[in-house]
Amino acid sequence: MKKTFFIAAGIAMLTLASCKNKDAEESTANDTIVADTSAVAVDATATTVDTATLAEPVKRVPEDVKEIMAVAGTVTAVTNGKDGYTATVLNNKDSIVYDVVISRISLKEAYKPVKAGDKILAIGEQYKVGERNTVKASSLKVKAS
Repeated sequence: MKKTFFIAAGIAMLTLASCKNKDAEESTANDTIVADTSAVAVDATATTVDTATLAEPVKRVPEDVKEIMAVAGTVTAVTNGKDGYTATVLNNKDSIVYDVVISRISLKEAYKPVKAGDKILAIGEQYKVGERNTVKASSLKVKAS
């Protein structure tokens, strides 16, 4: 009985080992990535792509990637909200007005109140609300006036 058990265990181990080898062979055979159905296959280990070989370079940004920007300027107005406030900031460098959303939830311990005239540096995710440039602050530095 023990002899049969050891033979069965040995066969099972050999079967599993051969499956792993086949997976390794298949993965090395399929190391190409196709960017588009009309595009050229690209080597997955390559660090650069020769765009001259592509009919049209593909420029796609994943939807979950956000544009991060820094806004430095003077606070011109503060509108209080439910868990924070929105500071209207005049960028001193290029005279563009930004709405900086500052919330307790996003900033945690870095949350600070500001008032008109304070100079701030806010870093965060940029988006548009209508025609207004808006930044959701994930970092905030305040220099009181």
